[in-house]
Amino acid sequence: MLKPDVKPITKFDDFKIALQQKGDGYEIVATSHGATEREPLKLEFGLSEEAIGELVSRVERAVYGQGTNGQRTAELVNAPVPMGGEAADLLELGRDLYEAVFRGGIAKRYHNSAGRSEGLRIRISLNLADPVQRALSRLPWECLKEDRRVDLEFLSVHPKTPVVRDVEIGEPLDRLPVEGALRILLVTANPPGTQGLAVTDEKKFIEETFDALRREGLVELHELPNATWRELNEHLSERDYHVLHYMGHGDYDAQEGLGVLLLHGRDAGGKDVAEHVDSRTLALMLRGKSERMRLVFINACNTGIESKGAGAPFGGVATSILEAGIPAVVGMQFKIADTAAIAFAQTFYRRVAGGRPVDEAVNEARQDVLIEEGGLKRSTNFWITPVLYMRAGEDGVIFPRHDPAAAGAVAAPEPEVEREPEPSDPPPEVDATADYVLWFTEWNGKLVLNWRVNGKIGFGDKVALFDEPPADPEGWLGANWKFAPTPACSSCSVPPKP
Repeated sequence: MLKPDVKPITKFDDFKIALQQKGDGYEIVATSHGATEREPLKLEFGLSEEAIGELVSRVERAVYGQGTNGQRTAELVNAPVPMGGEAADLLELGRDLYEAVFRGGIAKRYHNSAGRSEGLRIRISLNLADPVQRALSRLPWECLKEDRRVDLEFLSVHPKTPVVRDVEIGEPLDRLPVEGALRILLVTANPPGTQGLAVTDEKKFIEETFDALRREGLVELHELPNATWRELNEHLSERDYHVLHYMGHGDYDAQEGLGVLLLHGRDAGGKDVAEHVDSRTLALMLRGKSERMRLVFINACNTGIESKGAGAPFGGVATSILEAGIPAVVGMQFKIADTAAIAFAQTFYRRVAGGRPVDEAVNEARQDVLIEEGGLKRSTNFWITPVLYMRAGEDGVIFPRHDPAAAGAVAAPEPEVEREPEPSDPPPEVDATADYVLWFTEWNGKLVLNWRVNGKIGFGDKVALFDEPPADPEGWLGANWKFAPTPACSSCSVPPKP
């Protein structure tokens, strides 16, 4: 991995949310820690393309606010606006999406998983071959918001709950290690006829971020300014890169149902012009040349959305690149102001340079943009614009490094992962028919407090563990059932005594 941060790396568990058709509707299938819960999908706004399109338009108004036309530009207007209007719509939508997904058994499973995990990665897994699910992929899942959290604490801005677009495309990829320096290709394109961008500032921030690692020989930065499709294709053919970072303009061709990037081109007279390179062409350029590429970062408008209507699956820029074999892709689901795009990239690469998982880096970068914008009391909400797509099976650590010195060493045995003790039947001396019984069992050198209430084992996801049995187990249980810290479990909970 890259040079680590002082702060320990978070270990994330997955909380996967998928949809399956059931009769005339859909059900939500949530999986975490080996358990699955199902609940019917109920969206107040419905599942039609028109209803979802109207909702997305509302979100775009909340994103762009009052002071920008939405394009990447040198200005980001942050005039204070009253809490209400579009900002209130964003909060309301975040709560509505959360309540539509995290219902019943799924909500319980989520809270149990969050309580037992150091970090919980929320994977939104949609089948893009299904027109309804492809339409739902246009929703801003990054604004998921639990009602009991404070206003600014969306799931996607909290470092411990990254929101990832999980696209299942065949089997997980075998990641090749990073041998030698991490090679990053910086591609810039601001062709004539497009709005001027501060690509020099963005490039400077990235160079400064990796300056120390470059001096140590751990990172190489390669630049491709004023890129044409032919030059980009040649660079990708000539050598292996681990990261491709594009700075420029993107768009969506509604007629073709394809995302596009704007590169430099030449007209018949040899004049420099803007050339639209669609998502299928980009995928073709990357396919077969990306064995070591771990990340593509497209810092351009409308590159994180999927094809609309009757468009082909994987027609968006980000999803087409993912389908071509790249493990992780960052794109923009709406238009974004230049300053917000640069601020996001700056924080993102600082975290990645410190060895952080890419999804954690995205969340922290999103958080920085939200704070810089002044929260929901400002006129723009570009923090919601970045989208992270990851192939199924990826753990977010996209830059495993090869250590030649350790290649011949005998690897230390992996520490045994502690699992929760399984429920046990009471011993013969305990009257198992009683309404309320307590007994102890042994597990990994600890004592486990077991209980049975009305014939049901009250076990749950967390249990109370002891080095030595308490003098009065029943009294301890009655006094401490809400929160029972023990030497082996800092947040163990047990049910109340009836």
